[in-house]
Amino acid sequence: MESSLYIDFCKYVNPIITSFAGFIRTTGYVTHIPGYIIMMSDDESFINIIKIPIIFNIMITARINDLLKLKDENSMMNLFQNTYFLGSNIKCNNSIKYFNIYNNIDNKTICIYSEDDCYNINNFSVVSSNTEIGYINVSNGIKNFMVPASKSITNLNKADKVGLKIYNYIINQNDNNIKTIRYSLYKNKFKLIADIYSNIIVI
Repeated sequence: MESSLYIDFCKYVNPIITSFAGFIRTTGYVTHIPGYIIMMSDDESFINIIKIPIIFNIMITARINDLLKLKDENSMMNLFQNTYFLGSNIKCNNSIKYFNIYNNIDNKTICIYSEDDCYNINNFSVVSSNTEIGYINVSNGIKNFMVPASKSITNLNKADKVGLKIYNYIINQNDNNIKTIRYSLYKNKFKLIADIYSNIIVI
């Protein structure tokens, strides 16, 4: 494959990853499949799925920091020639597994709470401005939920928007002790949405 394709790929995806990754960037992984960027925290507790409009016929998995270090053609080609980054590893398999689980979640489980603008949620503006992960309290009128929030999860600039949905646990809808959350983070700079998934314990 021509090296120019790898270079164009990195130039396109790296700014998006930088903007959307949040705390996942520190030790997390990124997988690219044509049409999607999938980011996963090292402990696999947060999954970030971004649908992108440009299709690159490239499939890789890499540590996010390693991918973002690529600044020139030689460093890019060294990475792409390493079979570890071609997807033949457990992190790639897990990323794709979670992608298949969470993507199109609205067709797979029941939404029990929805807020299009998280700034309407009490205390969200305060908690989401902190780099440390805190919690916001939301209620669907039946149950109260403690939802993690932080600048490191949803890194918001002035023109950005974020919504929140809570679903029955996507792995097992009969398990009432766990719920699945989704932040939908719109970045105005890129005109893209990242769906950020995690699971919470209902107390």
